[in-house]
Amino acid sequence: MNINEGLRDSTGSSQARMHAQTKQELVREILDAMAEARAGGMRQGFRNLMGRSVSMTHMHVLAKLRMAGALPMSRLAEALDVSVASATGIVSRMEERGLVERKRDDADRRVVMVGLADGGTAALEELEARGREFFGRVLEELTKDELVQLRNGFRAMHRASQRIAQQERERASVAAPGKGKPHE
Repeated sequence: MNINEGLRDSTGSSQARMHAQTKQELVREILDAMAEARAGGMRQGFRNLMGRSVSMTHMHVLAKLRMAGALPMSRLAEALDVSVASATGIVSRMEERGLVERKRDDADRRVVMVGLADGGTAALEELEARGREFFGRVLEELTKDELVQLRNGFRAMHRASQRIAQQERERASVAAPGKGKPHE
């Protein structure tokens, strides 16, 4: 049974099966459902971008640059798991389409930095807008009770992610004792 069937089916046998699942099975099922939903939203956004010759590789580059900011060509190549020569070719095609721009590093003129151009930012914004539009339509199909359950689930996920972030900060402070404290 997938998560969608479990949410829509309110029969006793379905609920008994849902309660019989282990926590690991539920996590796996939810992750699968999230991946399917995310893929559906991305397909909607990609359709228009593909018509403008924006490939999946280009979207990967744009996403990396949005997250990390401008990167040296060598670091971008490493992030893409390609050679610097291949990354240079990818960036050249993207630059021709106005998606990225290259600049020399002010500190070391030998280093070529790759950053988002206005067209790349616009492509990412368009993809996000189409994804939001798609998910808006999906949410409109849910009942009010289902929306409340979904909202509560997302709130629980947010609280859990905050706890994980706090635990990671605490581990980092234990791993680097005395950091930020004056030496005696």
